[in-house]
Amino acid sequence: MIIYRYLCKEVMLVLFVVVCLLLLILLSNQVVHYLRSAAEGRLAYAYIIRLLALQIPQLLVFLIPLSLYLSLVWCYGRLQANHELMMISICGVSALQFFLMTLRIVLGVALFNVILVFWLQPIASFYRYQVLSNSIEFSPLKRAGSRHFQSILGDKWAFYVNEFSKDHRQMSGIFLARQQQGIGHAQFGADSAQDYPSNQTTSGIQWEVVTAKHGNISWIPKLNGYFLVLSDGQRYQEQGMTKTYRMMQYQYYGIQMPGPKMGQKGMIESSSLAWLWKHYKKRPYVAAVFYLRLSSSISIFLASMMALLFLKLIPSCSHFLRLVFAMLGYITYVSLQLIGKAWVQSSQWGMWHALGLVHGLVALLMIVLMIIQYCGFIRNRCKIFSLIPLGRR
Repeated sequence: MIIYRYLCKEVMLVLFVVVCLLLLILLSNQVVHYLRSAAEGRLAYAYIIRLLALQIPQLLVFLIPLSLYLSLVWCYGRLQANHELMMISICGVSALQFFLMTLRIVLGVALFNVILVFWLQPIASFYRYQVLSNSIEFSPLKRAGSRHFQSILGDKWAFYVNEFSKDHRQMSGIFLARQQQGIGHAQFGADSAQDYPSNQTTSGIQWEVVTAKHGNISWIPKLNGYFLVLSDGQRYQEQGMTKTYRMMQYQYYGIQMPGPKMGQKGMIESSSLAWLWKHYKKRPYVAAVFYLRLSSSISIFLASMMALLFLKLIPSCSHFLRLVFAMLGYITYVSLQLIGKAWVQSSQWGMWHALGLVHGLVALLMIVLMIIQYCGFIRNRCKIFSLIPLGRR
């Protein structure tokens, strides 16, 4: 149908522009964050583009409902201001047909959003954690040079190495030193208990010095992280206020490289729909993640109906004023969804109860406003709004 294709083209064009603009703004913020991490040596520059690409599905989950809502408000408001909606109704398109054409557009976007939320986003989240883990494999040491002192690992260690291999994974002649707060004997284990009586603790700044003949960057599967593994060296630990050092000789000594780990929350956020469905009753955070995914899909339909409701209630105001009212309504809706997530995560409400309460409340409010407008209650008592039904003069 020509009118449907025209409406679809107008809405999709504005939707694409709004999504691109909002995505550009959010990705710019992420670029600044990743560049700062790379400058501090906590992230390799080569992984920034890949991380940004994997961040896009996660951002689109929140941007698509908002962008569709704004595109409907803007497009239909412009069509109404230019009297195009009136011409559409004159051509024989009833309000129900217009609603069904809008619903077809919304269904197409909602289908893409469901695929994004329940399939693409978990996969992208999983690979994002993997890239972040791989990116810090040796990024703090990649900028380090040989035969001069420098700070690594977030300025925690003063680092010196005599020689690096070409790929910066192997090194020899290593010296590290750092200052740390005083610690008690419990952190040294049972072998060190004899050096510190049970009623004695140490305080103040203490030095720790580590030397090694060789070192390399290795992945330790049991500890789920990359470590700077030193071999054949000595470790010197200052013993409190006595200004004496305790020397320990080791065969292997590991220092964990900074970087994110895929903890329980990361694993849950990258889980499939089947896994969430199986475990949401047992763990509150799983139910909260499942709630957000379902809520994102439901909100597309309700937000679209809300856009049509704003079109009916305030048809004669300017684009800017209509967008202001629309944004206030959408912010309220999103706030209710976040409150529902907090309820689910704190086990105050079940997932289905929170979904029904939040979205049912919004749907009930829209139905009440539509009934009031249809019955002419506001038309007779409020002269600000020209509540003319669609298709009438």
